[in-house]
Amino acid sequence: MKKLGLVILALVLLCGLAFALSARKGRRHPAAQDETAFKQESSTAFISIEEQVEPEAFDPGNAEALLTFEEMDFGGYTWIVLAKHEGKALITTKDVVVNRRQYNWEYGLISWEKCTLRETLNGFFYNSFSSEDRSRIVQTSLTNGGDANTSDNIFLLSVEEAIKYFGENDRRIAHDNENKVNWWLRSPGGDRYKAAYVRGDGRVDTDGVLANQNSNMAVRPSLWLNLSDAILTETVTTEASATTTKMAIEYKTMQFGGYDWLVLDEQDGKALLITKDIIGQRPFNTERNKKTFWSSCTLRTYLNGEFYDSFSEADRNRIAITKLLDEWDEAKIFLLSIQEVVKYFGDSGDFKAGIRKGYDYWLESYVQEVNGELIYDQYNDNRLTAYNEEKSEWLLRTQNDRYHAAIVNRQGAIDVKGISAWGYCGVRPALWLTL
Repeated sequence: MKKLGLVILALVLLCGLAFALSARKGRRHPAAQDETAFKQESSTAFISIEEQVEPEAFDPGNAEALLTFEEMDFGGYTWIVLAKHEGKALITTKDVVVNRRQYNWEYGLISWEKCTLRETLNGFFYNSFSSEDRSRIVQTSLTNGGDANTSDNIFLLSVEEAIKYFGENDRRIAHDNENKVNWWLRSPGGDRYKAAYVRGDGRVDTDGVLANQNSNMAVRPSLWLNLSDAILTETVTTEASATTTKMAIEYKTMQFGGYDWLVLDEQDGKALLITKDIIGQRPFNTERNKKTFWSSCTLRTYLNGEFYDSFSEADRNRIAITKLLDEWDEAKIFLLSIQEVVKYFGDSGDFKAGIRKGYDYWLESYVQEVNGELIYDQYNDNRLTAYNEEKSEWLLRTQNDRYHAAIVNRQGAIDVKGISAWGYCGVRPALWLTL
């Protein structure tokens, strides 16, 4: 009997050990204490084709990381090239395209395959590109940290890819209006309710945060692009221009709905218009000391409600719905962003280079400053406008933080930090009009 008891005990112990090993094998990659282990595991390709993935999906194979990043413009964004393979390039946006965005809208068990962010990137964001640009985006098969493989046009990097292609922490740092931000990865986090991310200082956090969290969590899309017509340049640091020569731009003007408008752009039978002068003064959001977003601010409500309704039915039918990708919003009437002001009123290169100025009262002039907040350049006069025949500042939809809104000041300089969101300022509506 004693021997039989020992045999039974041994069998129980062996079964327990086998179960533990099986459970451990099925777990996700544990949170790493350092990046060495991931670098060792990243010697093979992280994107591969499995039998269940669509056969036309691209397999990058053993794409090598680039030692020196290249930059390129594509679809209205600046991208950095992380790798090249078979005439294609893996690119990710130089900085985030939208901040404070959930990986998944609802709390619960989640995976990259099922999350709402994947749906948005491959739906709303992908469709925002022109048909020509979309034809160059390569559908790519992805492995997702033990979850189901997917085939995507636009995606987030995985933990392994973020480490393989960026290398050092500093190279992973991304910004939103000059602020360092966290950005999502598609890899699962420490449990089924979380997703991994890159911290503001560039470190990869494999434990992650809750997938429905949006506080200071940003989105940095990636994709594989056919390089047939791409123009690549090595990353360079630009210096401030010494010239102060004013650069005037001539704009077409037109009347519509009782207002005078400047025509900023024309494409596909539509024109981008902005009122020549300010139509009135309003706050970005009426509630004081409260975080706000363009998509929910009271000024957007006014522009797309009372102001839009003031047009005749025939005029309203000509106003197109516009996708505002920086806020992932759709609106008929909107404010310009900083990027759009730079694009349409004159680009000195200062915005992209991070050159900011401040007023030096001793020198009585605007000079470059480390903590400067103004884009003050040769295009100031193009940005000037008036309210009741006097020069006036006007609001932009870009926010440096959720308590302020950027503006163009009375000198025509772009004030990146801006004013309190509840402060009154000039309103200059913009819209796309069917011609």
